[in-house]
Amino acid sequence: MLKLIFLSAMICLWIGYLFYGRFLSRFFKVDSKRQTPAHTLNDGHDYSPAKVLVLFGHSFSSIAGAGPIVGPIIACMYFGWLPALLWIIFGSIFIGGLHDFSTLIMSVRNQGKSIAEVIKLKLGHRIYLMVLVLLFFTLEYVLIVFLDLTATGFSTDGSVATASLTYIFLALVFGFFMKCKRLFLVSLPFIVILFATVYFAYLNPLFGFSKSFWQILLLIYCFTVSVLPIKVLLQPRDYLSSYMLYFALVLGVFGVFLKGDLAISYAYFIPFTERASDTLKLFPVLFITVACGAVSGFHSLVESGTISKQLDNEKDAKIIGYGGMLVEAVLAVIALVTIMILTKEEAVGLDNPIAIFSHGVGKFAVLLGVEKGFGNTLGYLIISTFLLTTLDTATRISRYIFQELFNLKTKESVYYSSFFVLILPVAFCFYDSIWKLIWPIFGATNQLVAAVGLLTVLIWQREKNRGIKFFILLPTLFMFVMSITSLLRTVLTPQLLIIKITVLGLIIITVLLVYFAIKELFYNSLFKKN
Repeated sequence: MLKLIFLSAMICLWIGYLFYGRFLSRFFKVDSKRQTPAHTLNDGHDYSPAKVLVLFGHSFSSIAGAGPIVGPIIACMYFGWLPALLWIIFGSIFIGGLHDFSTLIMSVRNQGKSIAEVIKLKLGHRIYLMVLVLLFFTLEYVLIVFLDLTATGFSTDGSVATASLTYIFLALVFGFFMKCKRLFLVSLPFIVILFATVYFAYLNPLFGFSKSFWQILLLIYCFTVSVLPIKVLLQPRDYLSSYMLYFALVLGVFGVFLKGDLAISYAYFIPFTERASDTLKLFPVLFITVACGAVSGFHSLVESGTISKQLDNEKDAKIIGYGGMLVEAVLAVIALVTIMILTKEEAVGLDNPIAIFSHGVGKFAVLLGVEKGFGNTLGYLIISTFLLTTLDTATRISRYIFQELFNLKTKESVYYSSFFVLILPVAFCFYDSIWKLIWPIFGATNQLVAAVGLLTVLIWQREKNRGIKFFILLPTLFMFVMSITSLLRTVLTPQLLIIKITVLGLIIITVLLVYFAIKELFYNSLFKKN
């Protein structure tokens, strides 16, 4: 049964890529002969063409993070595996893939500008500033959540911390080889060393420090990677980490298909009366809990924040934008499998999604003849790799937005902007397991950004006299309803005061944004025509 479900999900995603991906390429008139900003604005720092293999790895590593692992597992614990599975498959094909692909193409056609800068061109400076504030706080929530999760993983398993730090050093060295023509062949020894390092760290965990220590060290890392040129650490680290992601995918697929020992133990649907809380409503909680893996606003910040500035050829947009989203959905399905093979009691006993995923990877590893303890450590390292990637990418994009918000253009601004974006995560370091409190808010604001990204695409297409297309409008409306409903629920439930204030502010900004967008889409466009 598990094999059939998994195979059906893979077939659906593949069909989506072939047919809906082709439809989107034709609709947005992808042209391989049109020069991209990576070439026309090449500055060797932010704007720089990258090979499709490198850029896919960078993009996939950045958008994946721990989201497609944590979200599906939490949703399964709330509602059962079937609602989560259906949302992952159909959400990624018709909303997530559309969102990532369209925002990437829109940014490429607008000189690599972010979605906020495109809104500035279409709706004016006031709305531009509002969107920047929305994006900034969304990224701050990302940093808080993933900083807490990463530090927890490092303090729990010293071997994971050992391997992760060694891996960063390895990426710095690999950066010198990124321009080689036969990149994959050059990558092979580094990939072998990477996995050898994992095994060495498993046998010899060199670091065993407190969570607070790791939080401080990770903040220093985030600052460093934000101020360095993208080719020095961010790009080679993401490229190497993509192989860890691919390994996780292969391990999951082989674990499901090569052995017949795995059976579905978790409930396919949990009735309302049996849920842990009366507030856990399928609508909207499912659609903001599973963000990455189905649709995620953070992706548009990556696609328009860094990827559009490195896209070598427009034809690569389908592979990187749409294809990357669907591969992330595969990862989300594998994460879902790691809890599907547990009973409800086993899942509760493991306490958190990271432990559940690592336990599942350990089970896959045993089926393939690998020691279970090493398999568990490997699972922790895989998810820690994703977490680190999200942290460094989110910090860099936050720095871009901070510079945009205050119009900072000097070289020195890179340093103090990077410092300021890390102040709020530092403040939340004092709260234990803050990710549990922030995750629903992170999910809601993240999906709100997805709605804003799709809305920006609608406005851009309307300006090009292409009309309002329902295949873009309907997902936009759906994401706005789910995210705003969830944020309103947050304001009405007990929360930290600072969280309530920021959430209320985001709701006000959203209402104003929607008002001006509707005015631009309908009233102004019709008035200008007449």
